[in-house]
Amino acid sequence: MKTFIVLGMHRSATSLAAKGLHESGVYMGEDLLGKNSSNPYGHFENRRFVQLNDALLDRAGGKWDKPPEHARIIKAGQELSSRIEQTVAMESKGHEFWGWKDPRTTLTIQCYWQYLTNPHLIICFRLKWRYRLKKETVFHWRRALAWQPSTINEYLNF
Repeated sequence: MKTFIVLGMHRSATSLAAKGLHESGVYMGEDLLGKNSSNPYGHFENRRFVQLNDALLDRAGGKWDKPPEHARIIKAGQELSSRIEQTVAMESKGHEFWGWKDPRTTLTIQCYWQYLTNPHLIICFRLKWRYRLKKETVFHWRRALAWQPSTINEYLNF
């Protein structure tokens, strides 16, 4: 079994990477977030992992655009360990190659690590911190700063 996890901030080609895995035969889940005007080919995000990551960040006192301290995420992972283990077991069952993509996992990956078999991380970085978004989309610069490589490194340093 191989597990593929796509990591990276929003708008950094994580959907493209996940789409490539999906089209190559990697099981990315049944209930995936669909397409919309900002992502016309789909997000390829498994709703179970999105909900679980939201629960982890909420329990740690943060959210995707206001990441909590790393230690608080680890504690939340311990508190939700049975849910994490069940989700990983349910999604991976019967799949030689499987994985998921949710940008929030960049912050929570350590909570999953002990439950993964043969994990492979695909990390997407966007070098410029300016985003070309549609005019109706508001993306405050502080949100982008929360996802700088130096900040992300803190969450991946294990």
